[in-house]
Amino acid sequence: MSHYPSPRWRVAVVLLRHGMPVRRADVFPYLQRLLTAFQPGTSPWRRWLRARLAAWSWRDGDLFPAEPDAGPWLTALEEKLWDQGDVRLFQAPLHDDAAMSRVVDEVVEWQADETLLLPADPFYTLTRNGHAMDAWRRLTAAAGFRKASRSLCCHPTDPLMLRALVHRIAPVLGMAALQGRPQLLIALPWGLGATDGDPAFWQAEQLARELWPLLGLQPGSVTLCQLALRGLPLPSPAIPTLNAALERFAGLAAPVILLSFTPLPAGLQGWAEKLGIRQLQLVGPGDPALEMAWQTHLVRQGRAGHQGICAGFGARQCSGDHSLCPYRSPAVFAPSAAGLQLAAMRERA
Repeated sequence: MSHYPSPRWRVAVVLLRHGMPVRRADVFPYLQRLLTAFQPGTSPWRRWLRARLAAWSWRDGDLFPAEPDAGPWLTALEEKLWDQGDVRLFQAPLHDDAAMSRVVDEVVEWQADETLLLPADPFYTLTRNGHAMDAWRRLTAAAGFRKASRSLCCHPTDPLMLRALVHRIAPVLGMAALQGRPQLLIALPWGLGATDGDPAFWQAEQLARELWPLLGLQPGSVTLCQLALRGLPLPSPAIPTLNAALERFAGLAAPVILLSFTPLPAGLQGWAEKLGIRQLQLVGPGDPALEMAWQTHLVRQGRAGHQGICAGFGARQCSGDHSLCPYRSPAVFAPSAAGLQLAAMRERA
């Protein structure tokens, strides 16, 4: 007998997307919403940042390309999940609570029996996946939606994700190896702000350690960098910005392969050439079949967990010093249900 509900059971899967605007007129309102999401602790810092953004002289390289239309891909993914019930996929921008509220209304109108929130990033930070999880909880409560809800907080070393990444990187790596010893640069998405206690940097290091042997690379051939907008402080000075990382490679003859977990600035190739990097190759989209298998696996993994917050990290949980991990500390987001969730998670472990 199947462990899943009947096909009449309606499952709303909400995919978070980065949602960085492309039009110049939309960028400043977007960053203002980020200020609200981050909630800086001191008023002087907030006033300084507002003034810095208002005085920003925009250049083409500061803007990000739009994410492609995922409509056909969502339809195919829904068909792959036929065994989970009546599944419908929704998309919600990461830091746009107004747009997320409209998605909540659509889920309520569809009369979903259960919801599953999938993160935009495989790594967990309070100001990105955490903010979206908290916003979804607040907005569904305001709408009176009391159905079963699950959130997948992270999946930094998911086996199928690693398989998909290796399949994407290997052809680019093989071509680059003809020109010298390639360097793999991984661009992380939280240069806009991370919080002390976030496990994201540690998770990214775990991913790098598991990725380089699968690619046949030496440990020193994989470098982490963080994407940051000018004027915003870096959460971890130990990890260079994308610009600083490219400058380090400028004096080397080795080709650079860039794998990014976030939309990249427009005109990046020209920017790298000005720094003296002649061989910068971007890792493109992967095999649709593998990407589809990975996403369907995440949905099944998230639904197999207990109601509340699920972690795709499996048995390899973040160490105890990461106090903001919502899987280890459910009280971060759901004080009323923290005891029940924590007991269920310990039983599962």
